[in-house]
Amino acid sequence: MPWPARERQAADRCHRRFGRFDRLGRAALAVAVVLLDLAFILLYRSGFPVSFGALVTQVAAALALLGLGLLFFKDRLTLTNSVGVVLCLAGLWLVNRD
Repeated sequence: MPWPARERQAADRCHRRFGRFDRLGRAALAVAVVLLDLAFILLYRSGFPVSFGALVTQVAAALALLGLGLLFFKDRLTLTNSVGVVLCLAGLWLVNRD
């Protein structure tokens, strides 16, 4: 079977299996974007440095996605992931110190 046909078959199987979650995923993404924008507006209004807020949210998202991958998708914590966590936390410490 040629490559494009195999790719199409795989895409069709995936759509049949996960198609019902498509609307839920889109709604969850829309809610996440709105809440993230609202959080940045509230950070700005409270006088918090927005550039530091962006760093904190990116680090929190990276750590949360790593945790979700470990918990729900049975990913393994590799050396690369561990180094990434350490670098994220070290970056927060470097930016936050006086």
